[in-house]
Amino acid sequence: MMKIIVATEGGLKGKAASHFAHCTHFVVFNTADKKIESTEAVENPYFKKHVPGAIPKFVESLGADVLITEGIGPMAVKLFGKMNIEVIYGIKGNANDLVKHYLEGELEPDENACNH
Repeated sequence: MMKIIVATEGGLKGKAASHFAHCTHFVVFNTADKKIESTEAVENPYFKKHVPGAIPKFVESLGADVLITEGIGPMAVKLFGKMNIEVIYGIKGNANDLVKHYLEGELEPDENACNH
């Protein structure tokens, strides 16, 4: 079983957030055997709040193995690395489609949209 979390703007039907810290929701995908078993949208408790380091800890508490987002700062990427959470960034699209592509090995990361 693997947990893939997509930072979204708009919950379950949302698209990958342009910056993970400013997302409205984290959509948690429980996967097994390259299939989505269940999904759950969790509100970002730090939406519109700046608490450095808090969001990566929150994502870790959700049991994340992988985080998918469009943009993310290098400090957050480093924190996730220390937590052994794979970060896929530079990704645009619907959360559900992105996870399906990831599971099939077809997700093509692009440039990080955030460099602060």
